[in-house]
Amino acid sequence: MGRRVDYLVVAFRDDFSLLRLQARSMARFLDPDSTGGIFVVNNDRAPAEFARRFDRAIRPEYGALGTKVELVPADALLSPGAGRSGYWRQQGAKLRGYRLGREPAYVTLDCKNILIRPVGAASFFAADGRLAAPQRKFAGHLAGGLDYFGVPPDQRPALIVNIYTPIPLWRAQCAALDAFVAAREGFGVDELLNRAIGDGRPRLYEFLLYGGWLHAMAGGIEAHHALQRAGLSTTYMCTTPDQTPEHVMNELRQPRFPMMGVHRRTITAPEAVRRGFAAVWRDVGLVASEEEGMAVIANAGWGAAGG
Repeated sequence: MGRRVDYLVVAFRDDFSLLRLQARSMARFLDPDSTGGIFVVNNDRAPAEFARRFDRAIRPEYGALGTKVELVPADALLSPGAGRSGYWRQQGAKLRGYRLGREPAYVTLDCKNILIRPVGAASFFAADGRLAAPQRKFAGHLAGGLDYFGVPPDQRPALIVNIYTPIPLWRAQCAALDAFVAAREGFGVDELLNRAIGDGRPRLYEFLLYGGWLHAMAGGIEAHHALQRAGLSTTYMCTTPDQTPEHVMNELRQPRFPMMGVHRRTITAPEAVRRGFAAVWRDVGLVASEEEGMAVIANAGWGAAGG
């Protein structure tokens, strides 16, 4: 049997319709034989209600992959010090995902990552066995993870792991990072990410902290990851100047991008932009019509998902 990977998605109500579309796209394009588990972390502020709606409106969308899907309460991964909900708690859950599944690597996804072409475990590995990862040029505002491990300016890498999902992670390295933080701080990586900045403490982000660990403590990022100029997903964040809709739409036409990302902020984009993304979903069979795709963008929360 070839390589297999697990998938981890941290979800909450505001991305509910996007999560439903992602599930549908996995059913259509994700290779079942190279898929270990699909772990959806329930990070909603009303977890019981989210679970009820998930089972009714989303779980059936996974089709034959449904037996691989597990809805995991965020509290099963995170300590109370990680916060009760929100952005930083989500980041902690991604790094704590090593506690789930059995495969050596797991792929972190946001709900906004939609498959539009076939994807399998091989999509995330280089020929030499390293995990692929999207690269980003190092810049000073991205130094928090390196600063945490005391990497001086003259020893910082030119390229680091990017911050946009999908990002595949080595389970063993995430576990080692968490253990290191626990020994140093007295709490885990989830609480570290939620800790307030100040008193010389840098703001930390999950993938930058993971990359900082690899660079400083595990032989270097490129010992574990084959860095790529572009990842597997082209993402429209709606507010990021270098990710214009024209740029994203152009990349969507290129087979090397089997995933696309559309942030829920896209509801504020011009109608022509929204229709363009909806048309892509229609053309690959994820929605029956452009109007259905427009409805997903118009209400990314669970109202449009029939929950």
